[in-house]
Parts: sequence; C-alpha cells; structure tokens
Amino acid sequence: MELLTIHIIRGAITNFFILLHLFSLDEPKYDKRTMQLALLGTYLLVTSVTTALYFTIDMTQFTKLNAILWIVTGLACKPLFQGGFMKWLFHVITVINVFIFVVIISYTLTSTPLTHLLLRATLYSVIIFVFRKYLSPIYRQVAQRWQLFLALAIAIMANFLYLIVTASDVEVMLTEDLISLMLTVFTMLLVYATVFFSCRSLVKEKELAEENTKVKMHQELLTTELSAYENFLNMAKQSSHDLRHHNGILHEYLTSGNVSGALEYLQYYDESLVESGLVQHCKNPTANAVLSLYERKANADGISFSLNAVIPDNLSISPSELGTMLSNILENALEACKRAQAPAPMISFVADTDEDSLKIEMRNSIDGKVKFENNLPLSTKENGGTGTKSVLRIVEKQNGMLRFTQENDVFITQIILPL
Repeated sequence: MELLTIHIIRGAITNFFILLHLFSLDEPKYDKRTMQLALLGTYLLVTSVTTALYFTIDMTQFTKLNAILWIVTGLACKPLFQGGFMKWLFHVITVINVFIFVVIISYTLTSTPLTHLLLRATLYSVIIFVFRKYLSPIYRQVAQRWQLFLALAIAIMANFLYLIVTASDVEVMLTEDLISLMLTVFTMLLVYATVFFSCRSLVKEKELAEENTKVKMHQELLTTELSAYENFLNMAKQSSHDLRHHNGILHEYLTSGNVSGALEYLQYYDESLVESGLVQHCKNPTANAVLSLYERKANADGISFSLNAVIPDNLSISPSELGTMLSNILENALEACKRAQAPAPMISFVADTDEDSLKIEMRNSIDGKVKFENNLPLSTKENGGTGTKSVLRIVEKQNGMLRFTQENDVFITQIILPL
C-alpha cells in the first residue's frame, strides 16, 4: 500500500508539471483567472483518472493508457488557446515527448519510486524554467513553422510509444534496456536541437531580408521627402529673389489707386506660398523628412500627431541609420494606434538635446497590456518584432540607451544617443 501511495503522489506531481508545461506554450484565449480555473479543473480530472487506474491495472497497462490519456487531454485543451489546430498538435506532441524523456531519465538514473518522484520534479522544474527563460522565443518560431518540423516530432513520439507498447513489462524495459532508451533519448535531443538551430537560422535570414526591404523602402521615401525639401528651399530662394518684382507690382497697383487689384494680387500670392510651403520640424533633413512623412500618414488615418523636435543637422549617427530608427518606431506607433480602441488615438514625438546627447521620447495609444521579453515588447503579429530589433541594434551600435514602457493605454519609447 505504501508503494501504491508513492506511485499516486508521483503521478499527481507529474500531471501537474505536464499541464503547467502545456499551458505555457501558447497564447491563452481567456483571462488569467479563467485559465487558472481551467488548469485546475483539467488537473483534477486527469489525476482522478490516473489514480483510479493505479488501483485497477498493473504498471505496464497504466503506462500505455496514460500515454493515450495525455494525447486526448492535450487535444481537448485546444479551445482554451489561440492559434490553429496543427500548431497546437505540435505543442501536444512536444509536451508528450518531454514527458516520456523525463520518465526515461528518472528510471535510468534512480531506482525507487520516491527518487523517481524527486528527480522528475527537479527535471521538470529545470525544463520549464529553461523554456520560459531562454527557449520561449525560438520555440514560438518553431511552432509557427510546424509544417517543417511536425513530422520530426511525430517520429520521435512514435519511437517512444513503440518502445512502450511493445514492452511486456514497462518497468523492466525502463531499467534494463538502457542502450535502446539512451539512443532514443539522444536522438530526441539531437533532433530538437537541430530543429531549434535551423529555425533560428531561418528566422535570422528572414529578419535580415525584411529589414533590408524596409530599409530600402524607407530610403526611397526619404529620398522623395528630401527632394521635396530641397525643392522647397529652392522655391524659398526664388521667392526671395522675386520679392522685389512683387513689390514693384504692388507699387503700381497702389499708385494707380487700384486697391482691390492689390488685394486680389496679395491673396493670389499668399495662396501660392501656402501651396508651396513645407513645414520644417527640425534642422536635421533626414529626421525632418521622416517626421513629415509620418505626420501626413497619421493625419490621413485620423490620428493626432504632435511634434516638438530639436534635432541638429550634425549627428554621430549616419543619416540612413537615423532614418531607419525613426521610421521603425513611428511605423510601430502608427500600427498600434490603428489597432487601438481609443476614441482619439494619438502620437506624441519629443526630441531635444543637451551638451552630449540626443533624447527622444515618443508616446502613442495602445490597445491592451503589452507583454515584454528581455525588456523588448512582444509583437502580436506573426513573425513580428523585426523593426524593434533593428532599432535596438542601431541604438546599441551607437552606445545609446533604449527603453520601452507602458502607462495604462499609452506606450512609451525612449531613446538616448550620444552626439
């Protein structure tokens, strides 16, 4: 009876860690309290079933039925989470593979149910910590590309299940068939490591391609804006040159007593100045071009855009990197405002300098609570976050500082760059 009790406790603790691992792999569909209740309810149901099985069947039959139970339970939890079914299937298979891996290691390294329990708890604690702390970003990318890696995960699970299903005595197999078990475990670790590194390389290549595309697009837009700015300066010089001619025309109107004609001419001249006018937000032509571009975009989308920019012409950062950095943070702010439920979405951009640094603070409307990872906001778009990483790379290259925070429904971006 004492041995059975230890088996039941070991199963209950293992069930808890399996569900904790499963519930941490995808975005929940409901609020935190609802998900906690769902986790608790699922845990109680599964633990009740496994406890009943311990009383009615032997360990070999239990192990086989337990594998089926977790496949069914994992798939049944899908409605609690966002994302597609196939992506969730990849999560379930991964959790089952990790579960069988932990069981094999616990039986291989220890010899009693109590030490199995302690080692399983330790292994799961380490695995879940490593997943959340280090592997979560790359694992999300792997899961999003399930089409490439699902077959490998299924093959590993099938190999594990074959060993279990064909065993006449599971406990004997787990303690004596060490060569087959270690080869299977080694294959699993090798495959998942290869998958993670392959996906990481694919993500980096895609991010680089996306960044190059965005940089090229931003440069084309900036070239257009800078051309418009140069045209404005040329027109300003021409207007200054032509001013004496306009004064002469007005003089003729007034000396002949044609006041209405002078007023009509002034109105026409004033309208032509308005049409050719270009707002200068700051002395730096690249920054001015970017700010003008996104001011027009924001106005076109009905988003309030306020500016107070003091950005000098001469900066240590190159014009292309300055343009890319400002374009990325403004583009992210514009997209956030479009998704925001606020009745009056806004973007506020403030830039100023002191003796040795350029300080930028941008505030924009945001919808919902932003999640952060490694002090960077997590993008809600699939394969998103490229622009933010590009900004971080540029700021770090300049030995500057980058900070993202949220205050209620306002997202804040702060940048400090040395002059």
